[in-house]
Amino acid sequence: QEGRITTNWFYKPKQVKNLRFGVDYTHNYGKGYTFFLWDGIDTSQLLPLPGSASDYKNQRMNVDFTVDYFDSKKNKYVFRSRYYRTVNKNNTNQGNVGNLYFGEFQYQKRIFKAKYSASFTTGFAASFSDVKPPPGGSVEESLVGKHTGYNLAPYVQGDFKFFNNTLNFSVGARYEYFKVDSFKSDALPVVRFGLSYQIKEGSNIRASWGQG
Repeated sequence: QEGRITTNWFYKPKQVKNLRFGVDYTHNYGKGYTFFLWDGIDTSQLLPLPGSASDYKNQRMNVDFTVDYFDSKKNKYVFRSRYYRTVNKNNTNQGNVGNLYFGEFQYQKRIFKAKYSASFTTGFAASFSDVKPPPGGSVEESLVGKHTGYNLAPYVQGDFKFFNNTLNFSVGARYEYFKVDSFKSDALPVVRFGLSYQIKEGSNIRASWGQG
């Protein structure tokens, strides 16, 4: 069985032109029955393996908050955030609770010239997550143990269009760093290039190269 609640809200203040606030909320609830099917020793019927059956309940909830703004030069500013929570539990005293916190700020500038157009995007994204046993439970009762992690990622990208938008070139770089429990990643930049040419409407030649 499953159920879901979804609601959306946005607000545009009259005092500030081209400014928009938004909030989205979703809550999912589910419950069911799991077991391992096997062909019994003395029967050809597929029956649940003794001791494998369990009832489970889970919940998924996320709240998204966004801010969008265009200045007088049509430059775009965006802030996005999300809180995501999961709760899983079954009748064998196993379960886990997970939380994810995410935030991103992005700035985009567009340039229009007679022979080409371009857009430049830069931003910074960060997230933190943790998973642990349900309230009152021990680590041994958790489905996945107890863990924490975070991620940091500044980035920049440029997109260029030539010859009436028939030739497109893009280049981007992202600096990625993450940590999960005691493991730390090597903080190295990731670079990507892309090129596409429109031969005619509906026909394109594309090439790309990237790390990671």
